[in-house]
This record gives sequence, C-alpha cells and structure tokens, in this order.
Amino acid sequence: MLLSITPRSRELITQPSNLSQNNNALNSSISPLQTRTRPPHSTDLALYAAFFDSALPYLAARGSAAQWGTLRMAERPGFEKRAEEWGERYMEAREKGGLWAMITESEIDWDVNLRKGELGELRYPVDGDSGRRFLVVAAAVVREGWFPGYVEVGLGEYVREAREKGEWVYLEILVSDFRTGEWRRGGGAALVERVRAEAVGRGLRGFYVDCWAGNKGVLIRFYEDQGFKLLGTFSAKKSDTETWD
Repeated sequence: MLLSITPRSRELITQPSNLSQNNNALNSSISPLQTRTRPPHSTDLALYAAFFDSALPYLAARGSAAQWGTLRMAERPGFEKRAEEWGERYMEAREKGGLWAMITESEIDWDVNLRKGELGELRYPVDGDSGRRFLVVAAAVVREGWFPGYVEVGLGEYVREAREKGEWVYLEILVSDFRTGEWRRGGGAALVERVRAEAVGRGLRGFYVDCWAGNKGVLIRFYEDQGFKLLGTFSAKKSDTETWD
C-alpha cells in the first residue's frame, strides 16, 4: 500500500512532546519524547536490525507475523549483502545528501534503575553538558526526492505524479524498540510529525510511505490516523517464493 500526505499546512504540525503528553496510553511517569535528525551513519543498520528483531514477538502476538516473518534480521538470507549495500548508501548519502536518519528519545530520570529487567541490556547516551540521560525508543530513515525501486515498479503512476508536483520525502524505515516497553509509546507518531515538520521547513510538497496491508489493514489505519491518504496497492517480491502486499 502507498499512502501520501501533503505537508503544506503548518497547522497540521504538532510538537513531538505535546504529542506524547496527549497520548492516553502513555504512562504519566514517563518523560515527554524528543526527536532529532542527524546524518546517516554506517553503523545504523545494526540499530535498525535490533529494533526489527525486538518487534517480531509483538507482531506475532497480534496476528501480524506475516508482516516481517519470524527470522531475526541476521538470520535472513542476503543480510550480509544488505549490510554492505547500506554502507555504500551511507557513503553516497554523506556526500550527496537525500537521506535522513531520525531517532526518538525518552529522557530517563536518574532515580530509575535501568539495571532491572530488559532495559539493563540497552545503551543510553548521557548529555555531557546537562547530565541528562536518554533512551532511544524509535528510529526512522527518510529519502528526500527518491523512491525505492519496488515502489517505482509497483506504482509508477504515483511516482510520476510526485515528480510532476515537485520535491517530496519518502519514509523508508519506521521502527520502535519493543525492548523499551512503555518508554516507546508515541515514538513512531512523534517521528512522523518530525518528518512532516522537516518537509514543511524545506518547502517540500509531498510525504509518502508504503506499508503492509495484511491483518485487516491495522498498519494502514495507523498511518491514516497520522493524516495520510491511501493512494494505491501493489505487491513486492520479498524473495523468489514470497510476495509482500
């Protein structure tokens, strides 16, 4: 499924911290979220892979195992090649631009013991000036002005339309770290809002994403709740024997 939103109106933009504060599912003891944009790094794939792996049990439990399967990222055929390709993309992006990396962080008070439970396995940066510490709970990768090849093949009509209208962004990766439990609540939505704000600030005219259509469209509804509109459907091959809809 390909979905689109036009990031023209600044009235559509809300600050990520407000978004997290208004989330009824968010525990009141958890600090507001903050998002930031940074250049992509060659080590980012390891971060995304860890987040991806953390989501697999959750997806299986909610009936969405077919979305990403059950194999951990490193166990999948072709992972080494993908890692190599990511390194090449990183080097090209550093030189030419057109690729954003974004993260959502939740501030962790020092009176919270991160050695207890699964959080003890996670790394968290500490701000050198303020001494505040943060836990990375979600991450995104955004392409500026270019679509993945499988989208161009599957929905060429909308790709041509996007190019005719002007510059755009495409949300390639959006994933939360499910090991962080309640700390991650609202992290994905905060990143969507961050992308929208960045697009408006850069004068871009389109914001696109594609997603899995299975399990009664639960992921489609998530993006529609963020203001996206469904444009069209297509299928993409995951392997020689599997097709992703």
